Amino acid sequence: NTNLKLNVDIDPGANQVVSADIYLTYDPTKLEAKTITNGSSAPRVLNSGIIENGTASIKVGAASNSQPITTRGTLAVVTSTAKGATSNFTPALVELLPTRL
Repeated sequence: NTNLKLNVDIDPGANQVVSADIYLTYDPTKLEAKTITNGSSAPRVLNSGIIENGTASIKVGAASNSQPITTRGTLAVVTSTAKGATSNFTPALVELLPTRL
């Protein structure tokens, strides 16, 4: 089995992001998600990561409302294991719902 890491990155542009809800959908016949954790740009975990069969989610936040995320960076990291060949399939669909100031 192949271990995979997926970074969920953000480029806020001119926005100031204070939190983000992150939802991933993946094919559970091809991948087994092991963990979903906050990334370096989102030091606060507002809702702990949840992994279910075919989905993973987490809510992360900036250091504080007075220190929002304003630069490109990683919001979350998903660690998974491939259940077979990893070519020719989409690993995950990511939905990112940011809260801006």
